[in-house]
Amino acid sequence: MVKEAFVEAADSLFRDFKNKAEITSSIKALQLSRSTVTQRCEAMAEDLTQQLWKDIGDCQCFSLQLDESTDVSDTAQVCIFIRMVFTDITAKEELLTVLPMKEQTRGEDIFQSFKNFIEKTQLPVYKLVSITTDGAPAMVGRLNGFIAKCRQDDAFPDFLNYHCIIHQQALCAKMLNMKEIMNVATKIACSIRARSLQRRLFRAHLEKADCDHSELLLHTDVRWLSRGKFLQRFRELCPEIKEFFRVAGQAEYMQLNDGQWLLDLAFLTDLTNMLNDLNLQLQGKDKTVINMISSVNAFKRKMQHLSLKLQRHDLINFQNLASELEMQGMACLQLDSARYTEQIDNCLSEFDKRFQDFSLLEPVATFMCYPFREDADVDSLASKIA
Repeated sequence: MVKEAFVEAADSLFRDFKNKAEITSSIKALQLSRSTVTQRCEAMAEDLTQQLWKDIGDCQCFSLQLDESTDVSDTAQVCIFIRMVFTDITAKEELLTVLPMKEQTRGEDIFQSFKNFIEKTQLPVYKLVSITTDGAPAMVGRLNGFIAKCRQDDAFPDFLNYHCIIHQQALCAKMLNMKEIMNVATKIACSIRARSLQRRLFRAHLEKADCDHSELLLHTDVRWLSRGKFLQRFRELCPEIKEFFRVAGQAEYMQLNDGQWLLDLAFLTDLTNMLNDLNLQLQGKDKTVINMISSVNAFKRKMQHLSLKLQRHDLINFQNLASELEMQGMACLQLDSARYTEQIDNCLSEFDKRFQDFSLLEPVATFMCYPFREDADVDSLASKIA
């Protein structure tokens, strides 16, 4: 099919080429049988592997990041990513390997699997400078965690270890004291989407109402960004949901008519959207710990500023909350701002607790950004990361 499409497109793609006939003839002569494609894929995989190991040999140092997940066959897979730094200060990120854990996933099991990989591939572990993991006991346990086992092994040099910044940010987001709001919204969404007939009827209802959306999203804790999108869609469809329950003759959820619950939903939607924006800033290739520290600190200062604005009943940054107040015919001054500033303060406290290791790295990050500052104490900075 690919070959036939390529032949059809060749007439347009190479129309102005002098050797058009030769190119077309070469395309028609391509061998694309299953065995040929398999051999080509294997050759490309081998070439990529050789390039990766050449880069590992040429780099000055590298850092690793481990992430454990479970596939559809319930086999635990430990993905190991490598970030290499070269003599010209350029960096490259690649997937190093995936280690299947067919039995237990204790710290010693993960370490032994990784140790076997090192011995098999002759990974130059002496170039290792840091390892990033999540905060699971199997990874960071004091005695038997993966990091502890690495430190106990003489083959490993002294290295830094970090708790994944994105993971910590997601944990901070989960600490918002509004679990009841999330549970009710999730329950309502599931009651509509759980049965095929109910879901079709709701879609038809949205079409009749000429709504901007044609579906109600679901939320899953596995996908961190789904919470903000789910809440935003749910809040926008609240009037349609209430009308759907009324027309269908189903018992309505009393929270949908509770003004305070709707205000809490609007605030949680605004705050979760802000946390989602931070999560997106932390993602992507070529992000350094300096970039991430800057993004987290900027978010904390933003939250402090928004807390002060809420105390003054300034809702310019809380569009959903302001919209809900307007729908309920309330003035901004009637809002119980202390109820929401407390939530922001709790979120900030959780950030301070989760990111307390930043106090060690912040001076180093500042020096890397502004190396010619007069107050830069190079000897002190070097001791912080030695």
